[in-house]
Amino acid sequence: EAVTPLEYKRSGAGIRIDYGFHKTPFGSCLLGVTQRGICWLSFLSTDEDPRYELEKMKEHWNHSVFYQNQALSETFVPNIFQLGGQRGKLHLFVKGTNFQIKVWEALLRIPMGGVTTYQQIATTIQNPKALQAVYLMTTLTQR
Repeated sequence: EAVTPLEYKRSGAGIRIDYGFHKTPFGSCLLGVTQRGICWLSFLSTDEDPRYELEKMKEHWNHSVFYQNQALSETFVPNIFQLGGQRGKLHLFVKGTNFQIKVWEALLRIPMGGVTTYQQIATTIQNPKALQAVYLMTTLTQR
């Protein structure tokens, strides 16, 4: 699910984000969740101050209200990382432009182990001339 245009314009004002720091098979992470789904997942370097990642999340969701809630956010960890054989549908709550949402949806439709091109993604979102924009968006998203 994506933020509404009004929520995007208001930079997340009125959205409650519960967060926690958790151990995962890939190291420690910061996980942010809302009533509408997971809104943030980032990994911490071993020498990194956890507050740095927290500030990045707060900057992205800059007008939201944040509560540290280890117990609530911990309930999502087994499903995200398939711990204990648990596997269920994950609900995501993302903040982006209409173009970004379309690209992310196209990326999610790529089968596990599948490959595609930026041109195929641009065509999939019915904007075949947006090749460079798709490339820039996907490379910036990975950082």
